[in-house]
Amino acid sequence: METLNNILATNLRVAMAKENITTTKLHLITGVSRSSITEYRKGNIKQVNLESLSKISEVLNIKPSDLFIEGDSY
Repeated sequence: METLNNILATNLRVAMAKENITTTKLHLITGVSRSSITEYRKGNIKQVNLESLSKISEVLNIKPSDLFIEGDSY
């Protein structure tokens, strides 16, 4: 079983690829720092900012909870 950090990282990368959006573009649209997005994508997360994930999810046309579901379910 994968850790939540790895699940979040994988799902974020997949969702960004599906929407064809880069880290820089996601940063510019959401206002979430590039470094935070990069850390989420790598799974190097010590603390999750739910407001940031909500902004990211909205741009990626998914629910924030989708980022924590193991497997490509959205």
